[in-house]
Amino acid sequence: MKLFKGWMKLFLAMTLVAIAADPAITQTGNQSDVSGPIPTETPPEEPLPEEPLPEEPLPEEPLPEEPPTPTPTPTPTIAPTGSITPLPTPTETPTETPPETPAETPTETPTETPTETPAETPTETPTDTPPGDTPVIPVDSPVEVPTPIPVQTQEPINIQSPEPTGPVVIPENPEIPLEEEIPPPVSENNSEPDPTNESTNSIEDQILEDAPSTTGEAQPLSSLSDQEVDRPGYETQLAAADIGVAVQMLEEYQAMEFSNYLEVELFGETATPDDIAQALYDLWQATGNKSSFIYVSALADQLELVMIFPQNFRVSGGSYDLVASADLAQGLIERTTDVAVRETVPNVAREQLLEEVQNLRSELTNPRRLNSKSYLPIAQSLYQSLIAPMEAQLEANGIETLVFSMDSGLRTLPLVALHDGEQFLLEKYAVALVPSFGLTDVTYSDIRNREVLGMGSAIFQDLNPLPAVPTELQNIVSDPWKGNVFLNEQFTADNFRKINQEKRFGIIHLATHAEFQGGNLDNSYITFFDSRVGLNQIRDLATELGWNTSENPPIELLTLSACRTAVGDTEAELGFAGLAVLSGAKASLASFWYVSDAGTLGLMSEFYSQLGEKPLKAEALRQTQLALLRGEVRIEDGMLVLSNGKTVPLPPELAEQSTINLSHPYYWSAFTLIGNWN
Repeated sequence: MKLFKGWMKLFLAMTLVAIAADPAITQTGNQSDVSGPIPTETPPEEPLPEEPLPEEPLPEEPLPEEPPTPTPTPTPTIAPTGSITPLPTPTETPTETPPETPAETPTETPTETPTETPAETPTETPTDTPPGDTPVIPVDSPVEVPTPIPVQTQEPINIQSPEPTGPVVIPENPEIPLEEEIPPPVSENNSEPDPTNESTNSIEDQILEDAPSTTGEAQPLSSLSDQEVDRPGYETQLAAADIGVAVQMLEEYQAMEFSNYLEVELFGETATPDDIAQALYDLWQATGNKSSFIYVSALADQLELVMIFPQNFRVSGGSYDLVASADLAQGLIERTTDVAVRETVPNVAREQLLEEVQNLRSELTNPRRLNSKSYLPIAQSLYQSLIAPMEAQLEANGIETLVFSMDSGLRTLPLVALHDGEQFLLEKYAVALVPSFGLTDVTYSDIRNREVLGMGSAIFQDLNPLPAVPTELQNIVSDPWKGNVFLNEQFTADNFRKINQEKRFGIIHLATHAEFQGGNLDNSYITFFDSRVGLNQIRDLATELGWNTSENPPIELLTLSACRTAVGDTEAELGFAGLAVLSGAKASLASFWYVSDAGTLGLMSEFYSQLGEKPLKAEALRQTQLALLRGEVRIEDGMLVLSNGKTVPLPPELAEQSTINLSHPYYWSAFTLIGNWN
């Protein structure tokens, strides 16, 4: 029996030496499946006795020293194949004792046994095994470790270093199951939303220059005023985006432009086509007036038009030819349930379009051509580019009011003066301009229930006088309107603040010079009797008076009856179109260029008369402009004649202008409603 025990010791020692020497034998995810060469030496053919071995206890003194780091998880016993049956292990040694540490071989075990202690591993690890592969895998691991993922102590993943062409968004402290592979990088064209970045605005990231990476933990968005717009990148994204994403990009682009220039913080979520369509539908139900919201974006070599209709309208979608078909207006073409329709007008270069806009303004404001129609060719060309692609859709849906959100460079275009060859756009639709849907308070209330604050000055220190202002203010604050009038010396900045602190007016009418110029906000101003108040001061005053808070009744309309906007200056445009946003008023009425004092008197007197009868601001302005176009409002024999037959004597300074024809677009197309059109 002693000879048999000695032989077994020798056999087990030789087996362990063979296992340690062969680099092909490594521990894998499932340690019960150890692959590798089998020792060639075999034991004698003598069969083992079937009866239990003598219960002579094994000597305890030669037991090997335990490794310094205990093994928390037991590992299976490695048994060589063949006809040898494993020996039963005494009670002192568990059955799961690692094969590398048999009780009878104390000397070889410490040096030959791989352990979980990294410090001892390199001495026995073959050179072709990557560092970190030596830690033991638990026995209950379901499958083998995939080859691409080495088994090692998991280090934190560097989420700040994604692949340049395909950022991968990885949750913080990821736990990658051993049986799964790391997902491939997410391409830029993958439209699937990233759940780890729900708080970021992906639309904004597409149009910001040097936008921060969206990988890893979401970072709070910086103020829009700190961002710069990457115009070429924005145009590329916009041209390729579907209509829903395009609308959100247009909204974000406008918000960033106005926020940057006006230096105001903007809050709220970006409007979607469904949001806009629902609001249009609600307004239609409340007012009976059907509006369409239209985005006009002038890209480098094409024009993008997006129309949104009241919810539940049935509009056609598809190509330009389909929409322009006369069959649509007759109801012969099946329409879909889409609330938004997009039209791409090719071969309309941005630079060419902006040049036409400036040329039209030059023709309309040339005093030597007030008796001609020299503006018609340009007005008709612009109509074909901007309106004709949408015309069949607008007519088929019975639209009455067009609400435009215009691209930069187009915001001072007198849209109502565009001509289809037979009539002006004004003769078909009411028109309003908005910064964007999200920057506009579209709620409706009957403006006739609000009082008017009329302030202005007829004399200035370094500007031309406005002799018609006293008559203008008297005509405005008259039946059916109630309110107060403050003229000349009473029209100071301090008095303006004091009056508005004491009382809330629904309409504020300022009959004075105002300029919208490029550069900083304070370059644009409103002239009070004693000083010029920059737009930055108007913004601060509005905050002080609480105009831009929901706690107070809003100002329904802020009117500047004698203002001018610099031609071709995008910053001046932002000041003009952003006046309502800046002041907190729901809408503003202002002019692109200075109109004659007599012409302004006629238009403003007619407008408030119409507004008293038709409490929809855009429609009241349309009826006013139509009255001038048709000669129903005119200067005749030193009298102002309104469409209702009322006559108003002109002030002595203007009485010498016995007769003035106000039908030319110079007199009426400059005035534009900005913001809430209801």
